[in-house]
Amino acid sequence: MAHAISYSEFIHGLKVCHSEIISTAGQAVRNSWRYGGYRVGHAGGIEYSWNRVSEVGQKHFSDYGALYIACANNGDENNVHHNFIDGIGDKEKENIGLYFDAHVTNGHFYNNVPLNLGAKHGLFGNYWVGFVASRGTSAHHNWIHGNRAAQDMDRTSQVGLLELIGLKGLFLGRRNRIFDNTFYDTTPAEFPREAQGIIDGAGLEPEFAHVRQQLDQD
Repeated sequence: MAHAISYSEFIHGLKVCHSEIISTAGQAVRNSWRYGGYRVGHAGGIEYSWNRVSEVGQKHFSDYGALYIACANNGDENNVHHNFIDGIGDKEKENIGLYFDAHVTNGHFYNNVPLNLGAKHGLFGNYWVGFVASRGTSAHHNWIHGNRAAQDMDRTSQVGLLELIGLKGLFLGRRNRIFDNTFYDTTPAEFPREAQGIIDGAGLEPEFAHVRQQLDQD
């Protein structure tokens, strides 16, 4: 599957910053995950920041994510911040803008601007990763245009799949929280200054702007 950047679920301390990723078949940035990924010692200390991503998931399968992390549970913080996402592929497929998959702990989405999320697009994962086992994660201070489904995905169960069969609260973990996000039904004529700064500043750093210009010409 053609992902732009893909790495092992055992990587520690990886930073993906100031990239521009457009029209991939799969995800923009992702690590792999495995059964048994709940065991401590997998990835950790992952950071995605100041990236510009658009129109990923062009293979037209469901369950893609623009910026994706799984099995990151070695205890270190995992931070996805100051990224600009403009569209995430086929709007008839259930693709995800910002995606913590199974077994992520201590992960945080903040100060991101995802735009043009279609009605079937998720924001922070399908029912927060199908209630698999992400815990102690948060999504806050993001500016979102499109699907609002993430507003009621605040879960307290460590293994929340059991909620689906009526065992809510049996395995309590640290709380997943969504708070202080701004949702837009239509693209605003003017974003708040902080959000506009992210839109303007995400992507290639100024000294490499000529690369984008050259690609545009080609």
